[in-house]
Amino acid sequence: MTVSYIGISGQDAGEISFSVGSRDRHPDYAVTVVATDFNGAVVYEQALAVEGWFANEGGQTGYAGPFTPPSGSAAVAYVHRPGSGHRLAQISFNMP
Repeated sequence: MTVSYIGISGQDAGEISFSVGSRDRHPDYAVTVVATDFNGAVVYEQALAVEGWFANEGGQTGYAGPFTPPSGSAAVAYVHRPGSGHRLAQISFNMP
């Protein structure tokens, strides 16, 4: 199980999506987004499966989203196996 990266693949007003790269032959991953307010309280948490996998030179690429954390929140998105909280890759971002 190898995750190469997680990156923002798209962002529109109020929503964000991610791409995930893997060198696995049959990847099975999920992305969880956790957002907090300025006090550090969790205001949003959602997990979605990574889907739409296609082969490329580096292995496989798939997509998760859209997620809809509140505007102005600080957030982290991380890749994990379904049913596991072990973070294989992560990215931090702020929702505009």
